[in-house]
Amino acid sequence: MKTIRNIISFCIAATLCCFNTFLQAQSVYYPLGHRAYIITERLQLQSGEMDTVLHTAMKPYLRQAVVQYAEARQFSEDLSFAAADRRDHSYLYKDSNEWSESGAVDSKKPILRRFYQNQADFFSISKGGSFLKINPLLHLQLGYERLRSGKVPFINTRGAEMRACIDGKIGIAAFFTENQARYPLYINDRVFSQIAVPYEGRFLPFKNDGVDFFGAGGYITFPVTRHIQVQMGQDKNFIGEGERSLLLSDFSNNYPFVKINTQIGAFQYTNIYAQLIQQFSGYGDGLKEKKFLAAHYLSVNLHKKFNIGLYAATNYSHYNAPLAHPLSTNFKEWLGIVRYMPHHRLQLQFTMMHAVYGKNRGIINDGGDIFTESNLLESKGNYIGQGVRFEIDMGELVMTYMPKHNFFIDLTLWHRSQHTAKQTLSSNFVSLALRWNMAGRGYRF
Repeated sequence: MKTIRNIISFCIAATLCCFNTFLQAQSVYYPLGHRAYIITERLQLQSGEMDTVLHTAMKPYLRQAVVQYAEARQFSEDLSFAAADRRDHSYLYKDSNEWSESGAVDSKKPILRRFYQNQADFFSISKGGSFLKINPLLHLQLGYERLRSGKVPFINTRGAEMRACIDGKIGIAAFFTENQARYPLYINDRVFSQIAVPYEGRFLPFKNDGVDFFGAGGYITFPVTRHIQVQMGQDKNFIGEGERSLLLSDFSNNYPFVKINTQIGAFQYTNIYAQLIQQFSGYGDGLKEKKFLAAHYLSVNLHKKFNIGLYAATNYSHYNAPLAHPLSTNFKEWLGIVRYMPHHRLQLQFTMMHAVYGKNRGIINDGGDIFTESNLLESKGNYIGQGVRFEIDMGELVMTYMPKHNFFIDLTLWHRSQHTAKQTLSSNFVSLALRWNMAGRGYRF
């Protein structure tokens, strides 16, 4: 803890010294899972080259950087885009309208003259180099699972988020949510066996097999120099391209951290210093034992079509959940995702997953549990999937319709089978959900 305090004190002192001579408009980040990530990744594929403005393996992305990245490509004479792509670009500009003049589209009918003055923000105010934006958060979902025997899976999330900039120098973001949920059986089994909600963490039992939890996060961000950016607060980070990460993902709970991002030309070097929670048991509210994470990631664009990343870190888990892949360790996985937009407001996403992993055989450490304290691991002859072998096959179709900006209607269907030498468990699930300013989550494990 003393180390974290010293780092924070240094960052604040350095910032105060630099603000007198260095002025730069300050952006906050897109929440992980936001629709902007899909659009940005597609833009990179269409352009066919890396860019020094945005190193896409290090997430989250700065809103200002995404807008600059999109505008540079949209107005490039070497690229042409379909109408659906141009609408996606327009979505980015509206969603981060503090950084795009074309995105600041006034609403035709503001509510009570004060709310939704522009199409993207419930409440917004700006003056000089400062602004404040507040939006509600909502996720309501009802589902049906054949194995549930009359108990309806559901998600009920309400909350709010804000982002702001003070004098063009300091970016601020915060959110909170109140949640109750009853998940499909395979998710519930994991929640109550590990005493942690995926992507969230701490919870209390709710109506026998449901969960009740509170989510909150926030941070400040500021430049120290032209090339060095600092973020500190409570949130998450993700390192890697695509859906999964074997380095650092968003599967665990939020954690307090300081992140120092240095970017010079084709080089981006990120340092993350975080405080994590050790493995624990029980649902109590008492203090949990702490541990610390020091993660370092160097991203280098060696060529306009080739990037290399180097990663170093200590610690493997946080709040009873793995920091990286949901399957933790001793696994192999095949995952494919296809997205199709038949209409600019409608997106279809189909996901196929096949995974093989091995659990420990009692006290024998087969490498199937990052929390095990047993040292009984064979010195040779080991292989992926050893121990109690599990195979998972999952197919998921999500149809998402967006009638208004950041208001989503999701129809989700999936089939999941889990095989062992002794039994096969199969389940079908269908759900309908409403999301307002919230990202959808995939429980693919």
